[in-house]
Amino acid sequence: MLGGTDDPIPLEQLEAWREHLSGPFGLRMFPGDHFYLRPRRTAVLGLVRAVAE
Repeated sequence: MLGGTDDPIPLEQLEAWREHLSGPFGLRMFPGDHFYLRPRRTAVLGLVRAVAE
C-alpha cells in the first residue's frame, strides 16, 4: 500500500487494507498529498519494480 504523508485520508484507513488481503502487507508513505505520485514518480516506480522482482 502506498500513500502520501499529507493526504487527507487517515493513516488508519490505509492500514485497514491489511484486513482485506491474504498475503503480506506493507505500507510505504511518500512526501506529498493525494497526488504524491506526480512529483515522486521515479521513486514510486522504483519501489514497484523492486517489489515485483
